[in-house]
Amino acid sequence: MCAKELLDSELEARFARVRASFKYKRSELEVERTDTTAFLRSPDFEYSIFVDGGPEEMSIHQEVAPRNDRSLLENPAFQSAFQDLFDQMVGEFEEIAELAPLIDKLEEKDLELDYDSRCTWAELKFKDFPGIVRIEPSGLKIQVPGGIPPKELSGLLAKLLPSLQ
Repeated sequence: MCAKELLDSELEARFARVRASFKYKRSELEVERTDTTAFLRSPDFEYSIFVDGGPEEMSIHQEVAPRNDRSLLENPAFQSAFQDLFDQMVGEFEEIAELAPLIDKLEEKDLELDYDSRCTWAELKFKDFPGIVRIEPSGLKIQVPGGIPPKELSGLLAKLLPSLQ
């Protein structure tokens, strides 16, 4: 299967799930395609999909960005349409963060912590959590191998945030 065929197949499957879950009308959805990229825009979010690599080995990157409502992850229609998609969640800070003071604070807690010498990133591992939280000056990323349903990822973020303060 070539990149374009893979992209079309993934986009059509997601389009059908989004339409069925959210009950959107045709006029509420906008689809845009190139050979390696596609976008599905709705009133609530933008879904993008990118295909990298050649015929021997291709990888697919999918992303969902809410348009207005940050509680979108809690929406049952969203959970139904995207339940199999998430292996990471990215949050951007309103202002660039200085990581050195945060790293100092985190070192006082009982956390598994790794960071570089310039304090441009830090990675945390928590007990009873299979993933990694990566913090950079622009935001944080929660990575979970094998994926996690959106509602669980949202709940996990709410549980982890107090540890970062």
